[in-house]
Amino acid sequence: MANNSRVSAEAIHEMVAATQRPVDPTENVKELVRQGLKSERDLRLQANHYQELMDHLRMEHIKELRLAESQRIDAIRTVDVGNVTRAGEVAAAAAAALATQLEQSAVALRNQVEQTRITTADALLSALQPIQTDVAELRKVQFQQQGEKTQNVENTTSKRDLSENVRGYLTVCILVAGAIAGYLIHR
Repeated sequence: MANNSRVSAEAIHEMVAATQRPVDPTENVKELVRQGLKSERDLRLQANHYQELMDHLRMEHIKELRLAESQRIDAIRTVDVGNVTRAGEVAAAAAAALATQLEQSAVALRNQVEQTRITTADALLSALQPIQTDVAELRKVQFQQQGEKTQNVENTTSKRDLSENVRGYLTVCILVAGAIAGYLIHR
């Protein structure tokens, strides 16, 4: 222990001696300035390194954002294309349904027109039958009158008038029958 006390005492003695020596303050200031400049240079290098690192991270982040936005837009476009495709399918189905309905309506209308034509033809035939019978009778009367005309010269004028009247009646009957037939056919 004495050895340790001696070393300690000697170290203390040297320290006291060193403090008694005068130190040039310019050397001390130069050393502090040198250390300050070194620290400043180190801080500047670290700041530049930090800035480069931040720039690199910012660029990477911007790339990630662009990629994410591109993927989002692609997803939206995919949904839009799907919606357009679906709308086309729905429109095609609706068009097919309308075509089927139109065909069914056309068949029903054709059947109805045919039934109406048959009914109209029957009604026209029923309406024309008495007129045709009357016309045939008028012709018969006309032929009889012509035969009597050759026998009776005196009655020629009256028979001629009657024949003209019969022709007039016959013409009127034919016109009326034609008008009725035209009306019933086009109805």
